[in-house]
Amino acid sequence: GKVNHDSFAKSLAAWQSWGAQIKIMPHVIGFEDRFFSAPAELRAEDLNNAFADPETDIILCARGGYGSAELHDLINWDILRRNPKMLIGYSDITALHIMMLKYGCGTPVTGAMFVKAPELFEVWQENAVSLGNALNGQGAVCRTADNYAYNGKCIVANLAMLTSLCGTELLCNFSGKCLILEDVNEPPYKIHRMMTQLDMAGIFDNISAIAFGEFTGCGSNPSEVRKILSDFAQKHNLPCFFDLPIGHGDKIHAVNMAENIRINC
Repeated sequence: GKVNHDSFAKSLAAWQSWGAQIKIMPHVIGFEDRFFSAPAELRAEDLNNAFADPETDIILCARGGYGSAELHDLINWDILRRNPKMLIGYSDITALHIMMLKYGCGTPVTGAMFVKAPELFEVWQENAVSLGNALNGQGAVCRTADNYAYNGKCIVANLAMLTSLCGTELLCNFSGKCLILEDVNEPPYKIHRMMTQLDMAGIFDNISAIAFGEFTGCGSNPSEVRKILSDFAQKHNLPCFFDLPIGHGDKIHAVNMAENIRINC
């Protein structure tokens, strides 16, 4: 999505004050195409070049929004495979993460993005601590009040984004992993509709557990959403976790999907 230039400048100053050496790809700011930061071809060009650049260690997405999935045919997956770098983001960026897992390219990391990170780091210190752990290849540890425990690989996805990929060739293999879902500003009936679509697409058939992060602004009654989600978990007899600090609110606990995640009370 389009990047607010003032917010970007403030975030750039913060990252640089922390000692980060930042290289801004050409089409991140200063170019706008409808509701995108740039046309798909130019966004994919930035992504390919960032992975190929020998001076670049980590790709940190500026923001999410919408449009990652359409880059599928424009991404040079061989470049990503030869340069297995971390790609950090959440929300719509999880479309890129799922494609990376499908093609065995790079390291997908759910975490605070460039523009929002300084604010999130100030609000909740664990946002910064967990991102540092993810960058160092450490597995995430999330606490919940649920009685189950899980230790293994996971896939983190925005529910609406994942639903939009159903019926395409872009989905990765979910077998044996814990699926972690979150969303924002979706009414309960839409959440039920999207969960039904994932169910009919067979997403829940072979996962080993399911977990839910924050569902921010999703109706006026959180217990209604919780009941919808738990019903699908019970239908498939899945260990189910709630209230993981992952979502669109103040908490973005970073998760390196190449490493194990441990969830326990």
